[in-house]
Amino acid sequence: MLVFITVGSTKFDSLIQSVLTDDILEAFRAKGYTHITVQCGNSQFDLPPGVTAYEGGWTFEREGVQLEIWKFKPSLEEDYNEADLVVSHAGLS
Repeated sequence: MLVFITVGSTKFDSLIQSVLTDDILEAFRAKGYTHITVQCGNSQFDLPPGVTAYEGGWTFEREGVQLEIWKFKPSLEEDYNEADLVVSHAGLS
């Protein structure tokens, strides 16, 4: 099952950093989620060791979950359509 997390082009460091914690990844895995795609926009976060860079992003496995992180994806439509769960910010204040 797939989780899609997006902050658009904004900066939401705490959301992105939280998603990468062991506790959150374990919680997603316990609910049956095996893949997480993150579109992190301008957020700043620490990547774990062993991360593989590819065109526009990074991919790695952690806590039994496959993660794919993009700064900016060309299109989000496919991600929205394929996701079993979408997590997004509620806007900018």
